[in-house]
Amino acid sequence: IHKKRHIGNDHTNIVWTEHTRNYYRNTIVSQFNFVHLVIYPLKNGMLRLDTLIKEKEKTPVFGPILDGMVLNERILGILLRQTAINGNRAVRK
Repeated sequence: IHKKRHIGNDHTNIVWTEHTRNYYRNTIVSQFNFVHLVIYPLKNGMLRLDTLIKEKEKTPVFGPILDGMVLNERILGILLRQTAINGNRAVRK
């Protein structure tokens, strides 16, 4: 809890996990965490991205990265930043 006290007031969080199991969205507890963009490295060198949305039925679809997409690490940075910005805009409307 002490490590996470400064995390939590963000609408969008980007999480890198090297576990094979799915990310538990309540790891970072806050009333403001609406979008989690979770990156999983795959054994073939590619990266899979999961999008976890707190109020999915109320949030419009945003991208350019969609839930479950597999990407090359060379294009991940720019697309992930744009997805985080769009996710933040989507949940604030």
